[in-house]
Amino acid sequence: MPGEYAAASVKIQYENGGGGSGTVVYYDSSQRAALVLTNRHVASPNRKMAVLLPDGRGSGAQFLCYGPDGTDLAAIAVTADETWPILPVAASDEKTKAGSKVWMAGYPGSMGRKQTGRLGYYRGQRGRDDWYTMYCSGGDSGSGIISEDGKLVGVLWGGDAGNHYSTLAVPL
Repeated sequence: MPGEYAAASVKIQYENGGGGSGTVVYYDSSQRAALVLTNRHVASPNRKMAVLLPDGRGSGAQFLCYGPDGTDLAAIAVTADETWPILPVAASDEKTKAGSKVWMAGYPGSMGRKQTGRLGYYRGQRGRDDWYTMYCSGGDSGSGIISEDGKLVGVLWGGDAGNHYSTLAVPL
């Protein structure tokens, strides 16, 4: 996985354990704030969260909102004294085509919550979700799905029961 894509991948941790992954999609130096996209089932307005970058920098996080119409998306805000790397979100006309390579960047529990990147392939739509062929495991929830040109095209939310190589993501 190209390093510049991975730099915006974050680990989300709860005060009492657990968490998931996310992607920094916006940073405002005048407000000293960053915006992170993750899953509805990862972010919670009722739990204390911290967000950590791959380089070790981190900050407390505040829940902002859930995605529309029950989608498994959430946004959280982070106070960031220093510049945080971002990954641009793909425009709606930059949809991934079947067979295209994609990268997933996240912090799976199966890897000791260390950052990993995995190569996969876009298979198409499955209901309202995007369907990929790539391995996923617990802790990957909220990981960014990144196109070959380095844009965030989806947020991983899980896999098919019994098949860790069939991954589903919320398209952006």
